Formats: sequence, structure tokens, C-alpha cells
Amino acid sequence: MLFDTYEVIEGTDLSKWLLEELIPKLHSSLPIAIAGRNKIFPIKSKIAIPIKVDKFDLEETKALIIKRYTDTGAELDLTEIQIEKIYQLTEGRPILVNLSIDWLLENAKIDELIEENITENDFSEKLVSWIRNLDSELEITIIYMAIINRRFNYEILSYLRKLSASESKRILQQLSRFSFIKYRALSQSYQLHDEMGEMVQAIGYQGRLRNDIIEDVIKCYHQLISNATSLQEKQTYSIEQLYYQLLIDVEEGLRSFSYLFEQALDLGQLDYCKVLLDQVEKKSVQNAPSRDIINISRAELEIELFELNNATEILEMLVSKYEQLGTKGNSFKARCFVDLSKIHKFQGEYQHAIKKLEDSLKIYKEIGNREQINRVLLETGEIYYLMAQYGKAQTQLEMISPQQVKR
Repeated sequence: MLFDTYEVIEGTDLSKWLLEELIPKLHSSLPIAIAGRNKIFPIKSKIAIPIKVDKFDLEETKALIIKRYTDTGAELDLTEIQIEKIYQLTEGRPILVNLSIDWLLENAKIDELIEENITENDFSEKLVSWIRNLDSELEITIIYMAIINRRFNYEILSYLRKLSASESKRILQQLSRFSFIKYRALSQSYQLHDEMGEMVQAIGYQGRLRNDIIEDVIKCYHQLISNATSLQEKQTYSIEQLYYQLLIDVEEGLRSFSYLFEQALDLGQLDYCKVLLDQVEKKSVQNAPSRDIINISRAELEIELFELNNATEILEMLVSKYEQLGTKGNSFKARCFVDLSKIHKFQGEYQHAIKKLEDSLKIYKEIGNREQINRVLLETGEIYYLMAQYGKAQTQLEMISPQQVKR
């Protein structure tokens, strides 16, 4: 069993589940390989052997070149000196060795590739810039793939380039001959090798062009989400769209996150909530309001999972912080009080729950948030009902505005 590119999920709930729950339960005779750029922590109940994969040596570089030429049926017309020069300039990096072969098989001249006095850095940049020699649609598609790195298929290409499905499929099929293009059969999508993607962006495909492409793919995801045929597909597209929203506008991304998270939490879709949280936490959003949204959301998920001690610790830390800030952060503080009231309610501490709701109600009245006032009144009424104080429960409900209350 092989898990490749582990760093993509590193530090998430998914990686914790993989290392601590799934793999330890598999039969001990099953070989498991986890590949990634970073060191992987030991797996519980398994003998884990870390293996560092070094760069190719000269003989390995030569063997790869021979194999690639043999596989394509091309005649190997490189001298030993030229192969040594390729090895020297690529420093044995597999992506660069393969890229050199790709261009040579595309009829590039070896003398053009390994110019006299060219440095390793210049050579690396030259290899990547060689995509400009391709057909324009192939070049443009590679640039798009470098930026749109979560999912890339003919539907997305058709939307972005205003092409027919058949044209997009033809372009992607042509690109599949290159070593730096991976085809994912499960999702029927194509992916640019991550190192190649970084190098393509590094040679100038940044700034306005990058943001324009991301904005277009966000619009494309609106269409994919609306056409999704299952809840899982819709959630997958929503998570991928959120990734791109956070790339170009953190505030807008967090607004989308909050909407998706609160909706999923209300519906009890806790696994989806975990993935959404992982997505925003991986973006390492550091400004205080953004971290507060993430921390409060984490606490609310912990409440639904009945990890009440964890949730209480997060919420009390935030309340203490807001009290030190004075008037700042009041809406967050009110939300913390509402969440703390839920914990008290679950624990049967109804009077403490009502006190927290009264604290939150005071703040919501100060800032004039009618929707949240209604919600707090409804929550308070429910607790009085649980205490069999029906008159007080009725009083709370009568104070609710006739507008619809969101639960």
C-alpha cells in the first residue's frame, strides 16, 4: 500500500487518522510505504523504517535516460560526455533529469540544452522556460496547472479557456506524454508535478495573471458545486474552492468558511467540519480576528464531539483575552458565552448556562444584532423549559422578533 505526497495532509485530522487509526489496524504482513518531503512521525504498533531518498548518482541518471529512450522507441544519440553534463547540471534531481529527457524527446538539440558555461541555476530555469517552445495551448495549460493544483480536468480547462470538451480532452491527452504530468485515475484529473509547478510559477507566472486565473477557477467551482450529483461531491468541490478563496482573499475565504462550517455543524456533518477546519488552519492565518474565528469554530466542533474540556479551555482563553481588550472583540466574546452555555447545559448546570446566555444577550443588545438576540432568547427559553419553569420559558419566547430565527 502506497501513500504518496504525504506533506499535503501533514498535520491534519486526516493524517492523524491515517497514522493512528487506519494503518495500525492493517495486517502486520502488509507492506506500507508513505512518501513525502518531510520526516514522518512513527506509526503506532508498527515497525517503521525511515528511508531517505537521495538524488540520483551518475549511473542512476544514465539508467533513467536509457529507460526513457527505450520506452518511447527513440534512438539514444547521446554521448557519455553529454550524459555526464546532464547529470552535472541537474545535480541528479529526478524532476530535472526527467525534464531534460522530455525536451530532448521533443526534438530539442542537446547542444541547445547544455550550452557551454551554463550554470546549474540557469539550466534549471532554462528547462522550465522550455515550455514556451510548445504549442501555445499546451504552454497555457501547463501554466494553468501550475496555479490550479488541487484538481485539473477537462471540465475546468473547458470553462477557463472556453473550449469544447473534446478540445480540452485532446490537450490533456497530449500533455500526458510528459513526465511532469500525473494522471489521477480515481478523480479522472491531471496534476503537474509539485516541483515543476513551483518552478513554473517562479519564472514569472505570478501576480495579476495568477490572481486572475484563481478568480476564474473560483467561478468555475460555483458551477461544479451546482452540478454536483452527491453530497460528498458537493463538499469536495466546496473545500477545493475554499482553498483558492483563501489564496487570494483571506477575509473572503474566512466568510465562506464560516458559512460552510456553521451550516455543516447544524446538520451534524462533523467529518466535513473537520476537513474545513484543516483547510483554514493549513493556510496559517495569523491575524488575530482570523485566528479567533478558527479557534471558536474548533471549540464549537469539540462541543458537538462532546470533548467538553477541550472546548471549555479554548473558550475561556478567548473570553479572558476579550476582557483584557475591553470593548474590542465583543461579538466574538458573546459567541463564546453562547458556546459556554451549551457546555453547561450538556452538563446539567442550567443556572450557569442561563448566566452565560444573559452575558451574551447584553452584548448582542449593545451592538444591535437582532438575529443573535432572537437566537439567545430561544436558547434561554429552552433551558427554562428543561428546568420546568414554563412561565419563564414562555416569556423568553414572547420577546423573540417575528422574523425567522436561524438555528
